[in-house]
Amino acid sequence: MRRLLPVGSASLLLTLLAWGCAGSEPPPVEGDGDAATKTDTGPVPTGTATGTTPVNPDGAPPATDGGVDSGPQQPCVKNDDCKSPSLCTGNNGLACLGGFCVPTNKPMNCDDGIACTNDSCDVNTNACTHKADDANCPASSYCDPKANCIQTLTCTPGDSVCDRLNIDACVGQFSCDAVKKYCVQGAKPCPDRANAATACTAAGGAPACTWMCNATYVDLNGDLSVVPPAASNGCECKSTDPNDRPTLANVDGNCDGIVGNIANAIFVDTLTGNDGNPGTMAQPKKTIQAAISTAGAAVPTKDVYVSKGTYPETVTMLAGVSVFGGYDAATMWSRAATNVTTIASNTSVGVLAGGLTKLTELQSVTVTAQNATGQDAQGGGNSSYGILVVNSSAGFTVNGCTIGAGTGAAGAAGATGGNGAGGSNGGNASNAARGGAGASSCGAPGGQGGNGVSGLTGGQSGATGTTAAAGGTGANGGSGGTAGTCNTVSASNGGSAPPVGGFGGQGNPGSNGNAGANFGSFDALGTYTPANGGGGVNSGAAGGGGGGGGSGGGTRHGCGFANINCCDSTSGGGGGGGGGGCGGQPGTGGSGGGGSFGIVSVGSNVQVLQTKMTTRAGGAGGAGGSGGNGGGGGGGGSGGNNTNAGNHPAGNGAAGSSGGSGGRGGGAAGGSGGPSVCIAYKGTSPTSVGTTCTLGGNGTGGNGGTNGVSSAPRGTDGIAQDLKNAP
Repeated sequence: MRRLLPVGSASLLLTLLAWGCAGSEPPPVEGDGDAATKTDTGPVPTGTATGTTPVNPDGAPPATDGGVDSGPQQPCVKNDDCKSPSLCTGNNGLACLGGFCVPTNKPMNCDDGIACTNDSCDVNTNACTHKADDANCPASSYCDPKANCIQTLTCTPGDSVCDRLNIDACVGQFSCDAVKKYCVQGAKPCPDRANAATACTAAGGAPACTWMCNATYVDLNGDLSVVPPAASNGCECKSTDPNDRPTLANVDGNCDGIVGNIANAIFVDTLTGNDGNPGTMAQPKKTIQAAISTAGAAVPTKDVYVSKGTYPETVTMLAGVSVFGGYDAATMWSRAATNVTTIASNTSVGVLAGGLTKLTELQSVTVTAQNATGQDAQGGGNSSYGILVVNSSAGFTVNGCTIGAGTGAAGAAGATGGNGAGGSNGGNASNAARGGAGASSCGAPGGQGGNGVSGLTGGQSGATGTTAAAGGTGANGGSGGTAGTCNTVSASNGGSAPPVGGFGGQGNPGSNGNAGANFGSFDALGTYTPANGGGGVNSGAAGGGGGGGGSGGGTRHGCGFANINCCDSTSGGGGGGGGGGCGGQPGTGGSGGGGSFGIVSVGSNVQVLQTKMTTRAGGAGGAGGSGGNGGGGGGGGSGGNNTNAGNHPAGNGAAGSSGGSGGRGGGAAGGSGGPSVCIAYKGTSPTSVGTTCTLGGNGTGGNGGTNGVSSAPRGTDGIAQDLKNAP
């Protein structure tokens, strides 16, 4: 209960006299200034004097305070039965004691013992009032002024019992349930809505509802204030980031209606866009590259948001202009992982990020590069790059993307070495004059022939052919013919020179080249230079020069009657030896195959996050070139005939021998196979988190050439690995 005392009553401190109940006569009362007066002639309470003068219970004489006499005492059952014109003022309270209303000399106490009523003394009626107040009860309970707080308030359909509960039109109204026979509350007229404050006013008795979003929440779809019972999802968006850079979580952080920041974006849609459009949501660009240019020209720069679909272009990133895929222009630019945005490059480079001076990101985009074709200036196979990042120390992030590289191109075959020059033929002898040495451009001339001789002299030997450095052995020159005889008795012929015993030796072949490395290198622009096979080490050696032929032996023959005199006879000279042939040139190495690279980073800081990479096969290495054939040796010159033969001739000269053939040039190794690598870098190692790599096959090395004796080694197969620190 709550006691509400009357306001403005004077404070009087009088003591209620103790009184013992000795009979039915009401006790005398004092405290208001009157003499205590008997109200009837009945018995006097025990302990008082008898007679006409009343005695107070404690035997003291009546007190006088100058107050107003309250009159005869009233019978009562409870305090509420006590009435007095001044009951609610001052200390004129009455209390029901012993069945009679007795002054308390205190303010009136109207407490009815019911905790949920508001108790007060009404100065207008000078009586206690008790108003039931449901607010004094626990939730879901009601105040019964006779029984305190109860869970239900009983009623009869059609009565007005429940009306007492309908004191506020902004709460659910009560009515009598026909079956349960107690008051039940209906729904609030202004239902609460998500993340919003609800306000209700009831001017004129009719409720009016208003809602306001809580701090940081936004009503995106505009249904917050629809009139009940229409449904509303309230303030459905929580603004957590005013800049709202898109993330893979696809949350609208600034509650502008899309993932990301509308004010900071140029929009692209391959289906409805036009590059002449401004790039808004309603008028998007058609190509990503056009959008990047527009975004880069904005102050400050903007990002690019791309709708799903295929974009057949090679994209060049711009510093500070990030590209975010995964949108759907057809559904108010909603963003989801199922919206696939594909850059289908028409070249062997999908996306190029070069010289980025501001942090830049590529997010939620699929990138495919074409298969590489052709070779570079050195014959190396060209490469395919999903993403090529060069000289971008400010940072480039690949986030939530799918990258697919094409195949590397095959390397060119190495060239066969040039053939060696042939040796020149040795000179022919002319009668007694010897033949000259056959020339050789590689230092292996033949030997010259021996000169013819006269008289009883043996022929001259031919010169030995030259042995060049590391070349074939030069042939020895031929011997001269034996001398004839002549005297008064008889004479004999000079002997012809014997044939030269051998030819110039064949030159040795050149050495074969070695196989190259399994990986090439990147230049400053990120271009991959394949690893070539080693060329033939050297040319074949020169053949040995042919030996010169010896001259015939001289003689004398009789002249005059009966050989009285002997006259000289001259032999033929020897032919020159042929020059040695030169060695063949070495073959050139096969060129390496091009690579298949998911991402290449050269001189850059790169992050690769939650990205799938797929490479294809590296290109095959080209075959190594074989060594060139050695030049043939020159033929030997013919020997000369004798002169002045008479009846006993001198000998004829011998022909020179042929020079040896040059050796074949060294064979070259095949080119190395091209690599298949998901992430290759030169410089700072990229950060990789949550990535997957599916590798294609490595390129096979090319076959080696030959030096005529053995084959050069096959080229080294390329590598296939997730991450490569490249030279």
